[in-house]
Amino acid sequence: MKPPSPLTASLAGMGAIVAAAFHALGLLMFWMDARIFKFTLDQPPVIIGLVLQLLSVLVLGIGGAMLIARAAAGRFLVPLGALLVVLQLVLAIGQAAPFFSRQLLFHVGYLSDWALGVVLCALVAAVLAILPSTGAYIATKKPKQQPGFPPPGFPPPGNPQSGYGPPRQW
Repeated sequence: MKPPSPLTASLAGMGAIVAAAFHALGLLMFWMDARIFKFTLDQPPVIIGLVLQLLSVLVLGIGGAMLIARAAAGRFLVPLGALLVVLQLVLAIGQAAPFFSRQLLFHVGYLSDWALGVVLCALVAAVLAILPSTGAYIATKKPKQQPGFPPPGFPPPGNPQSGYGPPRQW
């Protein structure tokens, strides 16, 4: 039987990391603009949006790294991060507050392509993460051997050089 391909898991992990990186860049740009234009970040919609953005960056980044490392939890973290990105987009488009519609999602004016790129990368990564082929690839991960213990079957029984074979008869 052919072993499962790492393609979907690798693409999902890289897509999640790219989405997290661009989302973090948008968060940094928002923070810098807040300092330059001297507007306060103490309004509840702003705080909710920034927390959602920071949380989605962390969840997507950690989930993507876990998928690349073949950890099963990455299959659940990447779709959760994509859900957070979509939730933030819905809040921004739905104009839950005037601030969401104007400022929050990467300054929709000149960074709207980045915002759409983040959403698309996150959604593609989420779809790839939940595919059965990704789960099959992650399930084939070999368990790590604990350091300091010999591998199973070592030394081989009856090896005269090891001294651990069956007792010698008279």
